[in-house]
Amino acid sequence: MTETRLQIRARRVPWPVRVLLLPLVACLAFWLIEMGDADYLFLGWGLALGVGYASLRYILRAIFPPHLLLTAEGFRVQGLGNRSLVRWSEVDRFWQLIAPTKKPVILYGGRGPLRTMPGLWMFRGLPSEADGYIPDGMALDTPALLNLLNEWKARYGG
Repeated sequence: MTETRLQIRARRVPWPVRVLLLPLVACLAFWLIEMGDADYLFLGWGLALGVGYASLRYILRAIFPPHLLLTAEGFRVQGLGNRSLVRWSEVDRFWQLIAPTKKPVILYGGRGPLRTMPGLWMFRGLPSEADGYIPDGMALDTPALLNLLNEWKARYGG
């Protein structure tokens, strides 16, 4: 019997990063602010803002954990910003983009309804032939996830 629904959760951030790193950087930031020198003050506030941003992201990710939902109809990325269902029949292909300074990303190109807004790729930072991407950080590594997406497309999308 084949599955018609599969949920792939995001990888969890290791506990030392969550528990130890942010408070240590926050202490460093407040120590730099207390030193009073203009250069240290600027650096301290920059670190404090970075810690605040990272903390907010960790909290939101804990409340709304991202995951990829595969169904017989299509796939959907769910989490804080739920995306609409992308049907297997609307996807032309999946491929992996490896940038020299970033982690590999899975992109997909569509046919039909996905191609109704040409040029929108510029605002999302995607190559021109890509209509969307699967966020990194899923429990499967990128090549395994790419193979899984291609299997489901072949099985349900034709």
